[in-house]
This record gives sequence, structure tokens and C-alpha cells, in this order.
Amino acid sequence: MPRRLLPPAALCLVVAGVCFRAAPACEDEERQAEANRRAGAAVRQLADALDCEDFDRQADDAARAHDLEHVMNQFGLRRKGGLGVGEKDPPAGVKDSIELNIIDLGTKRPLKAADLAARKDVYLRMARHTQAIAALTGRYPPPPNPVRAKLWRTDVDDFRTRSKEFTDAVRSGDPVRVHRAAERLNDVCTRCHGFPEDR
Repeated sequence: MPRRLLPPAALCLVVAGVCFRAAPACEDEERQAEANRRAGAAVRQLADALDCEDFDRQADDAARAHDLEHVMNQFGLRRKGGLGVGEKDPPAGVKDSIELNIIDLGTKRPLKAADLAARKDVYLRMARHTQAIAALTGRYPPPPNPVRAKLWRTDVDDFRTRSKEFTDAVRSGDPVRVHRAAERLNDVCTRCHGFPEDR
């Protein structure tokens, strides 16, 4: 009977001294996970400080301390290093990803007023996280290509504007307003990520 080989990820579970080749990959994953956690904590802190007088200073400090990649990862699923939605778990019927919720709110039919009211606090927190990420994004250098840099600046400015509109819409409790604000916010994200880096 042929021996069954361990998959690469499983090698990390082997006792020390046998996992030499797999260790670098494991360590890199751990570093990335830790970087995502630290960036997530910074985004949460900034979301709480949106109305503070020293918000710009806090945002400047956070941008210096965290790579843009790890900041943007906060839009993803919680199990993949994102902030997720909700304190520990999302409400029933809500995906555990900021990005996926913005897409759903902007592309599907407006929520029923009762559903929006029930999820208002969760969506408002999600919106403030988005505002914090938008504020951070503009503090990173644009791409070196001058054409792309100009587009980047436009997209970053729109990102901040649309994320604030989304927060205000959620606060209003108006399902149609939330739908339209999420649609515009998603359009900005799609437009920005739709351009190749070397354009």
C-alpha cells in the first residue's frame, strides 16, 4: 500500500525539526494574519474617532503603521482576516464581509424598512469602518504612473465622499437612500479596482 503524503499545510503540524521547508510559509501566513489583525484594530479605533478633533493625526499615524494591503483586507470575510460584520457574528441573513454587504445593498432590491431598522446598528458600524478605511486610503502614495495617479486621487476623493454618504443614509433609516448610497459607493470601488496598476 503506497504511503500517503502530508499536504504542505499539514507539515506545519509536524514536530519541530521535520518542518524545516514548510516553516517559512507558515511563518509568512502568521505574519500576514497578525498584520491584518493590527490593521483591523486601527480601523476600529479610527471608526470610533471619526468625530474627534485629532482624527487626522490618528489617521496619519495609522497610515504610517500599516500597509495599505492590510487596511484594504478589512473589507473581506472575517475568516480571511477582514473585520466582518457585527461584534462577533453577523445577524441572520447578513454576510460576514463589509464588501459583500455593500455589493448586496447596492445591487439587490432595497431592504424592507423593518429589516433595515433591525440591522441599523450593525450597518452603521460597518459604514463607519468603511469611512475610516476611506480616510486611510488617501494617506498612501498614489501609483507612480502620472495618469493612474490622477485617477487614483479622483477615486480616493470619491471614496471618502461616498462612504460618508453611505453612513448618513444608514443613519437616516431610509431603505431607498441606503440602496442608492451603497450603489454609488460600490461603483467607486469597482471603478478603482477595475484599472490595471500599470495604466
